[in-house]
Amino acid sequence: MRKHKFCDFSRTCEGCEFLRTELWPVKGSYSEMTIAFRCFAPGMRQGYHMGTTYLFCYVPAWCPKAA
Repeated sequence: MRKHKFCDFSRTCEGCEFLRTELWPVKGSYSEMTIAFRCFAPGMRQGYHMGTTYLFCYVPAWCPKAA
C-alpha cells in the first residue's frame, strides 16, 4: 500500500533557500511586469512555478524540506 503525502498548510515557502524570484509579464499587458516565484529544490519539479505576485499558501507535498 502506498503512503500519501499531503501539503503543509501551516506555513509557506517564504525564506526557503531554493526559492527564486524573476520578472513575469502581467496578464493582458505587454509592458507591465510583476514578480514570479520559482522553486529550484533538487528533484523532478525543479523550476516549478510557486505563484505570481504572492506565494502559494502552502508547502507542496513534494518539497524535500517537508519530509
